[in-house]
Amino acid sequence: MQSFKIERPSTAFTEASRYRRPRQRAGTHLKWIRTLPCVICGRRGNIHAAHLRAASPRYGKLAVGIAQKPDDSWTTPLCIEHHVLGETAQHRDQELSFWKQHEIDPFVLALALWRASGDDELAFLILSEISAQRSKVL
Repeated sequence: MQSFKIERPSTAFTEASRYRRPRQRAGTHLKWIRTLPCVICGRRGNIHAAHLRAASPRYGKLAVGIAQKPDDSWTTPLCIEHHVLGETAQHRDQELSFWKQHEIDPFVLALALWRASGDDELAFLILSEISAQRSKVL
């Protein structure tokens, strides 16, 4: 029986995948995210564009390594307390536990805000919808 060699294209399954993918930057989007209220408490001012580090293949969000930041499209507006300083801040413990505790799917939120980037009216509708969903759950 004759054997065949499968030629794989240059994808995640080849040697080339050892190298980092370049981070996709979107400075204008980050600047806009910082103008929105905190998605958790609604506070305005001193808002961080909080990058999601967790991976979610379902939404096309790849894992990032240590000392790497995700693409700028994967950001949500968080006040400094909910981002880094508070007892239960996003980056204090397990990131997905933080979002689960607040009944928010961060991947859906980040994608929706990326799609709405620059449109304040649409962003406030998205944030209002998330707030309403959280109220029903709590």
